[in-house]
Amino acid sequence: MARNTLTLRSVGAVVAGLIAIVVLATAVDIVLHEAGFYPPWGEPMNDVHAAVATAYRIAISIFGCWLAARLAPARPLRHAIILGVVVMLVVRPLFRQFFHTGRATVAASTITSE
Repeated sequence: MARNTLTLRSVGAVVAGLIAIVVLATAVDIVLHEAGFYPPWGEPMNDVHAAVATAYRIAISIFGCWLAARLAPARPLRHAIILGVVVMLVVRPLFRQFFHTGRATVAASTITSE
């Protein structure tokens, strides 16, 4: 039974980190759109906007991985790396679409890490 508890805590740590990344990145995206820094939803962003988005998404992703490591019952670095891999596997196809279409979708701006 203890092994199942550790497994659930490990999965919970990674999921908590992922949720933190998604929620924080989405919140920052919404604030920057509402503040008028970003163009309206669905319109292409310029290089400055993309650089700003990359910078805060990297910071948010680092925080999410730190959170996963902090909540992990054991082997915190492993949990942070697993979260990083999960985010990259989910995000990679979304960013491929971003670079081919020249605009970000709402989905690409909610699950982020570059």
